[in-house]
Amino acid sequence: MNCPSPIGDFSGEAALQVAYTETRYTIGVNTICIKYRLYPTKSQESLLNDTLAVCREVYNSMVIERTAIYEAQNKSLTRNDQNKNLTAWKKKFPELGTVHSQV
Repeated sequence: MNCPSPIGDFSGEAALQVAYTETRYTIGVNTICIKYRLYPTKSQESLLNDTLAVCREVYNSMVIERTAIYEAQNKSLTRNDQNKNLTAWKKKFPELGTVHSQV
C-alpha cells in the first residue's frame, strides 16, 4: 500500500528526497512497517555521516561511563544523571551542539 509522504514536497534540488512506503502485516496483532528510502546529495550525506558519528561517540561514551561507575562504586547511573553529564559535555565540546537534541 503506497501512501503520500507526510513530510512534504521534495521538488527542490537541495531538498532531501525520500521514498515512502507502508506495508501492513497481520500476525495475531496488527503491525505496521513503514520504510523510508533516503536519496541524499553528497553534502547531505556528509552531514548525516557527521551526525551519526557524533551520536555513536556519545552513546559509546555513556556506556563506558555507566560501566566504569558500576564497576568502581557498584552503583548504576540513572538517566537523569547521564542527562546532567551530557549537558556538561555539550558545554565542554561544542561539536555536540551540532546534533539535534532529540536524536
